[in-house]
Amino acid sequence: MKKITEEWITKSEKDYLVAIRELKTTPIVGDAVCFHAQPCVGKYMKEILQENEIKFEKIHDLDVLLNY
Repeated sequence: MKKITEEWITKSEKDYLVAIRELKTTPIVGDAVCFHAQPCVGKYMKEILQENEIKFEKIHDLDVLLNY
């Protein structure tokens, strides 16, 4: 695995941990869960692209990333 991919994974996992932590609060703060879940998914998508040497724009739009 490439070093850059490992760095993306580390960042993704931090967003994931925060989203899960927020999901366990009472009451659940759905906006906070979604706020951290979206970039988590985006970073995981970028990891796959990066590892497969697929160039992508610096964007946060999951639909655009999905079409690479």
